[in-house]
Amino acid sequence: MIASLVLKQITTGYIEFVVVQNSHQRKEIATTILKENIKQSSYKDYVLDVTNINTAAIRCYSAIGFEKFKRKAQ
Repeated sequence: MIASLVLKQITTGYIEFVVVQNSHQRKEIATTILKENIKQSSYKDYVLDVTNINTAAIRCYSAIGFEKFKRKAQ
């Protein structure tokens, strides 16, 4: 046998960023985008990074159900 391949199912999605134009913030646009993407995907878990000072994003993610599991010093 020359090579052996293992197909591993990827179960974790990574959210890099969500951006909403300033004039449209606080209208639940980011929340709706995230909820729809999560609903339409096959991932079981998600990981995202957010800075401590981005309290609006933290509130948005928390409202969807994200929980803090790791904190890195900045």
